[in-house]
Amino acid sequence: MTVLSRMVMLAPLFPALALAVTDAELQERALEKIRERHPSATCAWWNAQGSRMPRVIEQMLESPERMVDRFRLIEGLGCFTDEESVKKVRETAEKADSSVLRMTAVRATARGGAPGTAEWLRGFLAHEDPRTRVAAADALQLTGDARAPGWIDEQAKTEKEAWVARKLKKAASVLPKTPGGMPVVVLPPRSERLRSDSDGQQEAQARLEKRWSGGWSGVRLLRPEKGSSLSPRAVAVRIDIEFKDHRARARFEAAGDIKTRKSLPAAELSEVQVVGGGFTAIFRDRDRVKELAPELRVPGRWEALRLSGELRGSGELPPALLFEVAGIGDKSEPQFWLLLRE
Repeated sequence: MTVLSRMVMLAPLFPALALAVTDAELQERALEKIRERHPSATCAWWNAQGSRMPRVIEQMLESPERMVDRFRLIEGLGCFTDEESVKKVRETAEKADSSVLRMTAVRATARGGAPGTAEWLRGFLAHEDPRTRVAAADALQLTGDARAPGWIDEQAKTEKEAWVARKLKKAASVLPKTPGGMPVVVLPPRSERLRSDSDGQQEAQARLEKRWSGGWSGVRLLRPEKGSSLSPRAVAVRIDIEFKDHRARARFEAAGDIKTRKSLPAAELSEVQVVGGGFTAIFRDRDRVKELAPELRVPGRWEALRLSGELRGSGELPPALLFEVAGIGDKSEPQFWLLLRE
């Protein structure tokens, strides 16, 4: 039997064999990383391992060799925003018998910036375990949700444990942060807020849709890093938001260089959420992310981008939109634009 014929006969086994080897390699990488004396497994590192790493982590969580391994694996899983990973981390927090495991999972949910995380975390502010309430406040700040300080302050006013109340008040006084840990820029005056239950109020819902619907555009001068020979570039972004059946739809476009008019086609955004003064959406087209990220000067190699924003201004005049673009799991500074309604 020739070598070629043997290869043909064994061909059906190649995918399975390759998959097993790859999983084993991923497990080895994960173990090496989580067992470092000074852990350095950032979300950037976890995401760089590829889209199959979350499932490998879940396999490792079934029988971890050490309890500390479980904690660090949960932290790693929190960096991924696919539905299965988000569900696993949240279920761990909800069902954990150990307060340490629960707090680890609660904080882990804020690492990836999955849509709806802030609303889910809010429920843990009233958890029976006082340390969990503090962990929830810390995690809420990392979501970058502008509503977080108000929720935390509300809980602090009714908190019975004095030490918890002090920590909650301190957390509420700190500016909201992005999942990467960078403070959210605050531009006065604050936006007009609509209550989150406005979906049940026809008039309020109409006002919310009116304030968001339309095209938003802005230009920012992006300066090169120190020591670079590149010149500053004027980069433009545009986002179009429309409502249909009380659901928001959004399209995003970037003009990477105004001088040469290099424009990238508009991209459809997924997981779009618009509540009152807040907006979040995810852009998951990997090929397009590779095109967009360098143009927007978003550092890192990302599989997805997280777009978020908040309305600024009050009264009848069209508000401005403070808009942020960041790689999911990125700990570098995100890019901000101030967009105006057309």
